[in-house]
Amino acid sequence: MYEKNVRPDNDFRLTEKEIESALSQTPKAIRDDILESQHNVRRFAQQQRNTMKDLSWEDPEQPGVTLGHRHIPIERVGMYIPGGRYSHIAAANMQAVTAKVAGVSSFVACTPTKPDIMDADGKLQPHPYLVSALHLGDVTDICAVGGVQALGMMAHGTKHCKPVDFLTGPGNAYVAESKL
Repeated sequence: MYEKNVRPDNDFRLTEKEIESALSQTPKAIRDDILESQHNVRRFAQQQRNTMKDLSWEDPEQPGVTLGHRHIPIERVGMYIPGGRYSHIAAANMQAVTAKVAGVSSFVACTPTKPDIMDADGKLQPHPYLVSALHLGDVTDICAVGGVQALGMMAHGTKHCKPVDFLTGPGNAYVAESKL
């Protein structure tokens, strides 16, 4: 009974077909709300980023010594989006859009499946609105896995998931502890 619901070969990434299905299940009004939210997050994040300037100066007490700081984006970020009772679309928007504005080049997002949401083949799926928000936020690797297992997968990598440099996202006490 459960075997048909498990993703083969431990590849938890959603396929293009699954993402397109989620988008088609998301009403236009919800997609518009997601895009408006992402627009607002992007505007704020960009204004915030514009205040962060790279600085360097020569130390007056040590000629030839240059001091300062540079803002260098993290290469790959793992985003955890809790499932629980509710789908956290705001968490998806805040993490994906803010990381993109910061210059992160590679993303993976993990979110658990919902027990009452299955595709045509009987595989459990995350909430379609959440998948839509991640896709519209330019997240290319969306994985249907939750809890500390998701954080372990992102942190250490698997056959199908390259490890990340930084983990973000809310969660329960176990999730918070595992992110440390």
